[in-house]
Amino acid sequence: MTWQALLGRWVEFAQASLAIPATDSGQRWRAAVPAIITLHAITCALTEVDTLPQGEQALAIDRAAYLLDRHQRELHALWKPDQPPPGVEEIIRGTSTALATARASVSLTASTPPPASDSTKPA
Repeated sequence: MTWQALLGRWVEFAQASLAIPATDSGQRWRAAVPAIITLHAITCALTEVDTLPQGEQALAIDRAAYLLDRHQRELHALWKPDQPPPGVEEIIRGTSTALATARASVSLTASTPPPASDSTKPA
């Protein structure tokens, strides 16, 4: 899949949300669209966190964790006292998994010593 196709799919999702009926359930779904799109964007971005300069990776992960927590709480509040629908829970779990994977990747990268330089070899 190309970037344009992926982006186009989410633009269509956002546009389609405008057609959601103004029922109680529809209002919840309409209000959930920004959080759902944000969580998906975080999930995609976390797969590339290792391409950031090493000094920025931990900050990016902290920001992703903050956004995940914020949007997860927002989605749960929309469906309170019930749980969000399974598809919404799946998106939250996917972002949580991507965050855990990125954290593990960054901690492994940070703890891997740099290769020895040629100046340490005996002459």
